[in-house]
This record gives sequence, structure tokens and C-alpha cells, in this order.
Amino acid sequence: MRKSEYTVRYFDGERPLAIEGVVRVTGKVVFQSDDGSVNFTISYDKIVECRKNNNRVTVVLPKGRQSSIVAAKTLVCDDLEFYRDLIERIPTRGIEKVPFMRSLIGKSIWAVIVAALFAAAFYTLMNDGYRLVPLRVEKKLGDNVRASALKFYHESKDTKNAHKAESIVAKLKKKNSAYNYTVTVVDSPDVNAFAAPGGNLIIFSELFSEADDNELAGVLAHEMAHVENRHSLRQLIRMMGFSFVLNFAFGPAGAQAQGIDALNNGVSLAAAFTYSREYELDADREAALTLKKKGLDPRGLVEFLRKMDKMYGSSEPPVYLSTHPKTVERIKILEKIIAR
Repeated sequence: MRKSEYTVRYFDGERPLAIEGVVRVTGKVVFQSDDGSVNFTISYDKIVECRKNNNRVTVVLPKGRQSSIVAAKTLVCDDLEFYRDLIERIPTRGIEKVPFMRSLIGKSIWAVIVAALFAAAFYTLMNDGYRLVPLRVEKKLGDNVRASALKFYHESKDTKNAHKAESIVAKLKKKNSAYNYTVTVVDSPDVNAFAAPGGNLIIFSELFSEADDNELAGVLAHEMAHVENRHSLRQLIRMMGFSFVLNFAFGPAGAQAQGIDALNNGVSLAAAFTYSREYELDADREAALTLKKKGLDPRGLVEFLRKMDKMYGSSEPPVYLSTHPKTVERIKILEKIIAR
């Protein structure tokens, strides 16, 4: 006999930490947090996606009226019985249940071909369109992202940390780099940093308290690798659309203001620069190689990842859950590179 109650973690798409609670699988999905502060009920036909990855089950819920660049609402459970219980109840969305699609295919196979070609062109634009963006536009885009960050965070008045970071960045910068890096330190209790397009590095002040010099160099090398590979630009295009990004970067003042408003809080910025597994591993590899080449200890990045793993453990945001490489995987790959 199947269970009807499961222990889960709920991510609401706004806060980075999970809300612990239970889900009851009855006529509908009923969630209740352990502290009783969050309760909701959702029907099975409203579930966007239910997937399993190893021993983890992720259920994607509808966002409601949330901005499209805010992370999805998700339930995460470490019991695969939860997946089997749900998957039987979620209505299938196969083509046989969509008469319009069946009719469309029956009437014109060419319509399907045209749609496929359009989808392929759109995919190419979203994934390779960044090559069409000139560096001056990318820099303007990064400046606007920095302006967005400073609407939410206060720039630190302690210039000592900024000078330390600038010194490390100058040492790590490649001789043939196309970017002139700008370091901005903002006051925040979070241990974080992110790279905006065009060489803008936003560093949270708490990072300097938690990371020693080697670890700080590792983090900065990682973020600079995102810049050099244009990951920041590519991520914004994927999330917000090619035309939006161009308007945000170099369009009319109104379009730029609208873009800044769309990125005017920490949650949106975190979502916008949450990278795929491929991007994160690429940045790790390049960071380790750069640190070795510049005579700096590449183990600083490894030690920082271990420290963050101990600090946050299982409370890391959801996958984004399935796309991000696990910390353990990143450490193993880095150790192999360092040992070469």
C-alpha cells in the first residue's frame, strides 16, 4: 500500500532557502510547511512537470503572476515513491488529447515542417545569437545590469576590499582579453559574487569575510571565466530574449529603464545569472588552468566549494536543481585538473 504523505522541501522561486514541510497526495496535492506558515492545494492537471534524477524527485509548479525571470516554484522530495504516486495521477498531455494538433497534422504536413524550421532558427538565435552582439553593446548591457544591482544593494564604502579584488583581477586577466574589468563590492550578508556581461564583477561583501586570499582568487577566476566565454550574455539572451537584451543594452531610454526594472531585486539577479551545468563546469576548468598559469594556488577554489557545501549543505536552491552540477562533482573534476 502506497504512502499518502511525503516529506518535501518547497522552493517558492523568491527565497533561496527551502521551506520544509509535507505533501499529502489525495484528491489533490496538499502542501503544509512544518511551521504552518505556508499552505496550498494544487490539482494534478496544474502540475507543469514531474521528473526524477537519481534519488531526487522534482515537481515544477505554475508560477502564477510571478515574473518570467523569477525561478519556478518547485517541490523536492528524496523519496521515489512520491514520483510513482504522482505520475499515475497527472493527466497525460499526449497529442491524442489535442484535437487541434491532430487536425493540423492531418491537414498539412508542411505546417509542421515550417514550424520545425522556425523553432530551429529560434533555437539557433537564442543559443548562438550572442555572437552578433558587439563588445560595446555587451559592455553597455553589463553597465545596465550593474545599475540594476545598485538599485537593490548599496555599494560598499569600505574600499579596502574593492582594492584587494581589483589587484587579484589585474593579475588574473589574460593579456589578450577583450574586456576591461570593473569591480563593484556591495553590502550583503550573502556569500556570493556574479559576473555581469562586459566585465562587470559584482561581489558581495560577506565573501571577503568567509574566503581567504586563495579562495577569493578562485572565485574571481571562476567569474572572470564566465565573462571571457560570454556566459553572462548568453544566459541573459536565453532567459529574457534576444530583442529584449538588445533593447536593454542599447535601445531607447524607456526600454533600458524597463529592463532595469525587470532586474531590480536580488532574486531576479540571482535567477538571471544562475548558469547551466555546462557553463559552471567550463568556468571551473578555465579558472583552475588560469590560476595555475598565473602562479596562484588553484586549490583555493576547491576549498571554497567545500566550505560552501558545509555551510549550505542540502539547502542549495533547486536545480535550477537538475541543471547545476553538484558541488561534489565540481570538486572531483577540479581535483583531476589540478593533479595534471
